[in-house]
Amino acid sequence: MGKYTWGAPEHLEWLDNHRKHLVDFYQPNVVDPAGGYFWLGDDASPKPEQGKGLWIAARMVHCFSLMHLLGRDGALDVARHGVEYLLGQGRDAEFGGWFSQVNPDGLNDAKELYGIAHVILASSSAITAGIEPAQALLDEALALIDEHYWVEADAAGID
Repeated sequence: MGKYTWGAPEHLEWLDNHRKHLVDFYQPNVVDPAGGYFWLGDDASPKPEQGKGLWIAARMVHCFSLMHLLGRDGALDVARHGVEYLLGQGRDAEFGGWFSQVNPDGLNDAKELYGIAHVILASSSAITAGIEPAQALLDEALALIDEHYWVEADAAGID
């Protein structure tokens, strides 16, 4: 990328082309009809044995919500699929939050701030894209941060 001047028309064209290439890679094969998203191999083939990571689900919701807003055909369906997964199979119905990894042989039920931050980004993008159930994701993620991660004594103290 060093041959482009940041923000120059040729740089913006390169970014647009790169984005299109990435979305063309993921969109046809990333959705697991059983729920969530597949890891993909270098040839874009699904790798179900890899399980389903929270950050991947959240990232796909975010990216495909944005692609819907940019007018990409089919992107809304890909994003909506992830919202449904995060409200269903990917969510810990017993304790709240989301599983960090759903594997063929079991769950990784660790609750990581990194994953919750991805859910906040994903749900915000999905709300903007018009996926109404995404509000429930945002509400839960923000509540989890308030309950488990916010330390009032460390607050910025902005008046």
